[in-house]
Amino acid sequence: MAIVRPAYSQQPQTPDPSLARVRAGLDKPPSQLTLTEREPDFRIEIHDHDYARWMKMFDTPVWVEDPQWRPAHVTTPDRFGAVPLVSVDLLAIGKAVMHQIDEARRAREQRAASEEVRQEIAAWCAAQPEPATIAICR
Repeated sequence: MAIVRPAYSQQPQTPDPSLARVRAGLDKPPSQLTLTEREPDFRIEIHDHDYARWMKMFDTPVWVEDPQWRPAHVTTPDRFGAVPLVSVDLLAIGKAVMHQIDEARRAREQRAASEEVRQEIAAWCAAQPEPATIAICR
């Protein structure tokens, strides 16, 4: 086995300009600037939270860690002794209906308020001597 090494040229290398700049900076006298150490005017508080426990609790469903656990509505038979095939959350349906009613009421009140403002502007413009010169009256 033979090792081949490249032959280095005997030509003098040109110095790097940045190297000359660094050497010139090192030759300068030290700085006359002196900084006094100040007392800190702030405080750092680090509160360590057990995020791993919380993330595990929210990322992993209970039935994955404990296969014996099942939601109550799945294993509890109804009063006739049968396990229900379908479960409907009536509370969620009621909330959705109430939300739609509130949105309709809010929209009706907004339309009534807009109409009242239009009527008040029209009455104010009618009372002005030259309503055509006022931008809101045009």
